[in-house]
Amino acid sequence: MIVIALSGCIMGDELYLTSKEQYAIGWILHDINDSTSTNLTYSLNDLAIYNYSYHYPSSMPDTYYNFFTLLSPVPNGMTEETIIFGNQLAVPLNRTYYTMGINPAQENYKTYWSFFNVMRINYLPDVDPYSDAHMEYLNSIRGYRAIKPETGDRSLVYFGKAPFTPTQILIENSSIKLKNYLVRGYHSDSYLWRNTGDFPDYLMPKYQIFLNGSLNSSGNLTDVNKIWNYTSLNYSLVENGTYTVNMTIPTSYEVLVRIEIGATF
Repeated sequence: MIVIALSGCIMGDELYLTSKEQYAIGWILHDINDSTSTNLTYSLNDLAIYNYSYHYPSSMPDTYYNFFTLLSPVPNGMTEETIIFGNQLAVPLNRTYYTMGINPAQENYKTYWSFFNVMRINYLPDVDPYSDAHMEYLNSIRGYRAIKPETGDRSLVYFGKAPFTPTQILIENSSIKLKNYLVRGYHSDSYLWRNTGDFPDYLMPKYQIFLNGSLNSSGNLTDVNKIWNYTSLNYSLVENGTYTVNMTIPTSYEVLVRIEIGATF
């Protein structure tokens, strides 16, 4: 098997800082022999075109960092491992991505070609911009579950665009839970993600649950790695009474600096 990937993304390519178009094209060839054609052709009609538009606040953050790559399908029996290439931007710049991935026989692969793009934004100059900044994802934090480029697909993708929608409190199977990601983006399938690392306590997303006026449970809305995680709230309703749920989500993001959510039932 040979994987061929052609991309305009080259580390150190200074032109990328102002480039408005990016190309990422790949093929997977099987059973290659002397009669295999060496001409790999495509046309505009074969490409998927994604227009990315960035709408970050006018106040300059400490860091903008744009990651993107085209990930080839993973054969059955192999792990999903990749290197994400990053290009740092001086300012957000709207751009168009032309992508194409000719998929092989899918019964031999557990993923498709996937186009992965994520923006890392940091408004906190006193923290590590590469580990503690917030990131905005589309579809999945997993690169192999991001965008499947399909022939003729034409999409508009907005990053940093309001409105941002906080999560919702729900009751499910006699438990208090959160419906989805702590903060969703402009798209229904985009969301903010944050590694709180060594953040001080006041920057951690938190919840409190009161029963009949007394504090019954509290904690951070993060996982064991201190990453934002809405599934960390799963409180069983063990007795009747009046429940009050309070949540705070400090985003350190200028459009939405701090979210406060409350519910009583």
